[in-house]
Amino acid sequence: MSFQRSNRQNRPHESHRSPFVSQDTAIRAFVSVELPEPVRLLLQEEGFVLRKAGGRASWVRPEHMHLTLRFLGDIPEAQKTAFSQYLRTRCAGMDAVRLAVEGIGAFPNLRKPDVVWAGIRAVAGDLSGLQQAVEEAALNVGLKPDGKPFHPHVTLARIRDRSASAGLVQAVKERADGPMPVFGDEFRADSVALFRSDLKPGGPVHTRLEEFPLSCKPCM
Repeated sequence: MSFQRSNRQNRPHESHRSPFVSQDTAIRAFVSVELPEPVRLLLQEEGFVLRKAGGRASWVRPEHMHLTLRFLGDIPEAQKTAFSQYLRTRCAGMDAVRLAVEGIGAFPNLRKPDVVWAGIRAVAGDLSGLQQAVEEAALNVGLKPDGKPFHPHVTLARIRDRSASAGLVQAVKERADGPMPVFGDEFRADSVALFRSDLKPGGPVHTRLEEFPLSCKPCM
């Protein structure tokens, strides 16, 4: 599975210290593209098949499956508000994108996987440009540059103990090396969303806080 690499270059900044210094009402947040329910259910089925191989892994629930554009970390309310205002303006001037979810892979690699993922391909529209706009909004409010290449994917599982998961590691490799699976139809992403993530004993709880519409111009 090959990735669409972003060519983004972070603009030079004299300082990335944020003027929003108060952490009294900080929330843990991220920006993502939501997936259609039929796609998420097919990804869940893929997880059911892979987990039969055993191993120690944490599997992502379908309601938590999404394409992350930027993890923001803990940000105070004032910084979140400024970020949202900036991103809303940027998104209004960007076209919707058409995406396909296909292929299986792993980070950092298939030999020693820590994260199992399904790939996302931009069929039409500028997905890398959309991610760059989110990054620009983050830098505009004083967040540090992400610095990592943009690899569009949906996380399916995190392997907790690779030494106890030989069967799962082999199953993921065989799936990745075989015929490429396709998870549902192509879909139009006409917005991005800001989510709050609260860490709970039973796992994270994600709450959509805001939605940022993209241009209504149709994508092919």
